[in-house]
Amino acid sequence: MCGCDGVTYSNSCYATYFGGVTYFEEGECGSDPCIDENLIEPYPCPFIWDPVCGCDGVTYGNACEAETVGGVLSYTAGECGQPTPCEPIIEAWPSEVTGVWNFLVYDVSNPWADPFSEDALEWDGNGEVVGEGPNGSTQVAFWGTNDFLFVACANVWCGEEWVQVCWDTPNASQEMDECENVVIALNAEWGSTAVVEPLELELVLSMTDTDLELDLSQVLVGGEISESISFWCWPVGYCFELEAAVANLDEQDVAVLEIAVIVDEELPSWQNVLDVLTSGEASWTGTFGVDVLDGCEQQNPDGIPNVFEPQITITPNPVHNSVQFLGWTHGTATVVLRNALGQTLMRREEVRPGEVLMLQSRWRGVVLAEISGDGWVVRPVMVVR
Repeated sequence: MCGCDGVTYSNSCYATYFGGVTYFEEGECGSDPCIDENLIEPYPCPFIWDPVCGCDGVTYGNACEAETVGGVLSYTAGECGQPTPCEPIIEAWPSEVTGVWNFLVYDVSNPWADPFSEDALEWDGNGEVVGEGPNGSTQVAFWGTNDFLFVACANVWCGEEWVQVCWDTPNASQEMDECENVVIALNAEWGSTAVVEPLELELVLSMTDTDLELDLSQVLVGGEISESISFWCWPVGYCFELEAAVANLDEQDVAVLEIAVIVDEELPSWQNVLDVLTSGEASWTGTFGVDVLDGCEQQNPDGIPNVFEPQITITPNPVHNSVQFLGWTHGTATVVLRNALGQTLMRREEVRPGEVLMLQSRWRGVVLAEISGDGWVVRPVMVVR
């Protein structure tokens, strides 16, 4: 025992009663606490190079040598003075879906190790992570980018720091005519007071026959908004499903909530999302296809059963300063007029057949009408001159 007086005693009893010390440590005074010579013995160690760094600063071939040759009491993996190696590389290959790639990240300094797990990775680039692919790979969708390159960068945690490795490939989808431009348009009006709470709109886009999901959730700020999310390159020949929900929906506060999916600059077909959400459904779901020959078997994506769909007549058409809608015989209807950009020009409720609606003189060009009644929706087009 080494007493606090710097004298070595044979045991703790001698240190206490003969030396009178109040504090002592195991071992002789002046000895190295890193080395225990009793561990050193001529014991054969396996010829395996698995270096460790002893507490004495010496590199040993493996843990066995550190103990039996050096007699060290502690050691760490790896050579002394060498940082833990980490050299990530990306392996990428295209999936069966246009614009979606599979990614694995390996450490080339440790070729026997498995790929990095998702917990050790953070992804950047102009794509969106949409799920897990084959062999535990990460799937990234490059829908919505018109950049010349698809770019994916993985930030890898290498023990003490983040290391970034990037991958890119030319964006040749549009040149090969394998995609279409798609726009998801939103139209919302809410808020009855001066201070308007944000509207938390949850949008999830998924491919109906492939396990891919793209989260488009966003917070809409302001009491009235008309905006769109543009995607420059969606794969053709597939069906997609768009699901919408609003967090903490106040039925009395939200007046309008509509969504339209526009494929390749076609005229928008607006869906009344608010009616579905206020009818007790947790979310609205719409299905649509991008250049699908056989159709996506879309059945009433706005959730309104088409039990009866009248033939609406617009009088006159072209329209000048007033218009009448005819064709339904029971009850009243709600009429919404929008311009070609999807902006709402007029909304009238409880409109009777043949009722005259006055138009503003500044409206010109194509106007999209939406007339909805009890269980039916019709969307005719008229021209205002």
